[in-house]
Amino acid sequence: MMGGDYAPEQACLGVIHFLSTYSDCHLVLLGDQEAIRKGIPQWESLPVTIVSTQDEIGMHEHPTKAMKEKPNSAMVVGFGMLAKGALDAFLSAGNTGVMLVGASHMVKKCGRIITAFYPNPSAPIEWWV
Repeated sequence: MMGGDYAPEQACLGVIHFLSTYSDCHLVLLGDQEAIRKGIPQWESLPVTIVSTQDEIGMHEHPTKAMKEKPNSAMVVGFGMLAKGALDAFLSAGNTGVMLVGASHMVKKCGRIITAFYPNPSAPIEWWV
């Protein structure tokens, strides 16, 4: 929720739009709880769970260094939840390097298929991890 341009406002608008079409889905939103609640005023009536994280990984940060130094970031917590089976999927508009490292190193051991969309979203790449 905290990554990408104009975050978290645009991500919050995306959540509201997505759930207006796919109301049978439950979303887990990771990031600054106050900012997410402000961006989604009706969050209590939606099928969402907000997981508060304190650390943020910037776009300019080195992936492995940032993941080690910021274990309570939304990206590290999200990949941990995915690896443990607490999530069916994990999406982020954050640091692409962290997404690649997380998919290849944190989720690798759980034996799931990962589809990564980078940097061209029209070219999905699937692999077994």
